Amino acid sequence: MTRSSIPSLSLVDDAVQCLADDAALPLFRFTVSRDEEHVHLVMEDGKRVVDLGERIHHYALLILVRRNIDDVLAGRDTCSCGWTDRNDLARMLGLDPCHLAVQMFRLRRQLFAAGLTHALIERRRGQLRAVGMSVSIVQGGGTMRAQLSGPIRFGA
Repeated sequence: MTRSSIPSLSLVDDAVQCLADDAALPLFRFTVSRDEEHVHLVMEDGKRVVDLGERIHHYALLILVRRNIDDVLAGRDTCSCGWTDRNDLARMLGLDPCHLAVQMFRLRRQLFAAGLTHALIERRRGQLRAVGMSVSIVQGGGTMRAQLSGPIRFGA
């Protein structure tokens, strides 16, 4: 998969600090290899830290998170931020739409088994988006943090 086929991190000077102000949301820490081939995910929910490992479906979640962040940084209305067409997402991942559905199922199943009690992926006709979490993305020395729930707030 080429870097040009996925949403950008929107990093400014290789380090953007976007602070979440809702501590009740679980924190998802993505560690991404420079070539985007490996995505490791850790979930922190309250006092628990759950290492979710490196799975293919974590990359799909990462793309949805990045889409949401990019839309917020572009100044779009929060109600429309992050919505991604399922067929476009499947194409970005090099999958057919049925296999994407399997990836989303595996993601939901893994998160449920880890004790997460609310949905992180919202769906509407033909589209998906990531919500209800704080995120930290580490790639190539840069770190981005954001909150994905309702109105997304960024701070300096």
